[in-house]
Amino acid sequence: MDVDEGCIDILEAILARGINDVTSWGWVQAIFFLVYGTLMIMGLIGNGGVLFAVLNNRRLRSARNIFLLNLILADILLCLTAIPVTPWYGITKDWQFGSLMCRLMPLSNSCSVFVTSWSLTAIAIDKFIHIIDPTRASVSVRKATLLTLFIWLICSLINVPYLMSYELVDGSFYVNGNQTPFCGRFCDEINWHGDTPRQLYGSAVMLLQFVVPLTIITYCYSRILQKVASDMIVHNSQFCASLSIAQRLEASNRKKRVPHLRLIENCLTAVRQSTLYDHSVVLRL
Repeated sequence: MDVDEGCIDILEAILARGINDVTSWGWVQAIFFLVYGTLMIMGLIGNGGVLFAVLNNRRLRSARNIFLLNLILADILLCLTAIPVTPWYGITKDWQFGSLMCRLMPLSNSCSVFVTSWSLTAIAIDKFIHIIDPTRASVSVRKATLLTLFIWLICSLINVPYLMSYELVDGSFYVNGNQTPFCGRFCDEINWHGDTPRQLYGSAVMLLQFVVPLTIITYCYSRILQKVASDMIVHNSQFCASLSIAQRLEASNRKKRVPHLRLIENCLTAVRQSTLYDHSVVLRL
């Protein structure tokens, strides 16, 4: 094991313990930077383009698009923080972004997940109200904006413990007594004062970021599905009589496709949220 200037290279220490660290392989590093770089560029261009279009077209400034803008801002936040920093830190094993970024990056990751979850929930509720009770007044742009600000505020407050748990430490933190420390600096959760507070907080965040939003989204789209299925034109004798056989078959087939489309949408939402959840919460448990 190489010792340089009174410290041990952490990668050398990992390999010395018989752990095969794939992030040290050149081709794995190339794939990491290629994938993350592509995601960052596509995310910034795609989300930036939609953001520019909505902000420059008054006709697109609807309540639902306000929630969509919330999703876009959350994605851009990830593109500017987690995506460029994660592969670099994972490969170099040395935090080179300062103590402020050590706390801001985990905070931005967790906030992005929270905002994404509840923005999707707000969109589902808006659709639910619009379809189930069309006589009810739609959510105004002003209310959507206030709700968006409220989501960000609650998100920030909930993540204060997570923010305070991170701290930038040097390699001596991980060794005992007079042992040779690791080289470099590390951004780690060290301020939980035990595993129990960390696990309780992680469980609470899991409920708020994943379980509750997904439950609401599933309920809303299930009710929407029931409403759409019961109101299909093929059930209305007045209009059905005016349709040709081909039109009736097409309407019937469309009705059959609706459950599958809603099921796919809910599954994709669950996959998206669980993926983000794994990145931001599992380490707390």
